[in-house]
Amino acid sequence: MTHKTVTLRKRGEKERGAAYVETSVPFSRSLSEIKDLLNRYGCEKVLEFTERCGDITQYSLAFENRGSKFLIEFPITYLKGKPPKLNMNISGRIIYNKVKALLVDVEIDYLDFSQAMVPFMLLPTASGRPVTVTDLLTLEDVNQKAKSVKLLLTA
Repeated sequence: MTHKTVTLRKRGEKERGAAYVETSVPFSRSLSEIKDLLNRYGCEKVLEFTERCGDITQYSLAFENRGSKFLIEFPITYLKGKPPKLNMNISGRIIYNKVKALLVDVEIDYLDFSQAMVPFMLLPTASGRPVTVTDLLTLEDVNQKAKSVKLLLTA
C-alpha cells in the first residue's frame, strides 16, 4: 500500500485537479467531515493514523462496516512550482468529495455501503498482507496480481 503523489497546476492552467487547488478548507476539517460521513453510515472502528516519511506526513483512515475492512490513503498533493509546494488541504478535499460522491449510491439505495466503497476495500493477498481493491488492480507485479486473484477466487 502506497500513498500516491500528485502535482497539480493552479487554476487557469490546463491540468487535472485545478478545481481543488484554491481550497481554503484545512485538511483537519476535511478529515473530520470524512469521519462524520463514515460514522453516519454505520462504520465501526474509524481509525486515523499518520506515518512520517522524511519531511512528509502520510495520512490514512481505516474503518470497518459490517465486517468488511477499508483503507483510505490520502494522496500526497503538491502545487506545481519551483519548488513544488506540499498542500495536503487539496488532498483532504479530493478525498472528502470522492467519499461523498460514492455514498450517494448508498443514500439512494442503489448500492450497499460495501459495494459503493469497493475502491477502498481491503482484500487478502497471497503474501498475507491486505491490499485495497484499487491497489490490487494497479499492482505492477503481474505475477503478484495473479496470485492475489487466485487466492480471492479460491477463498
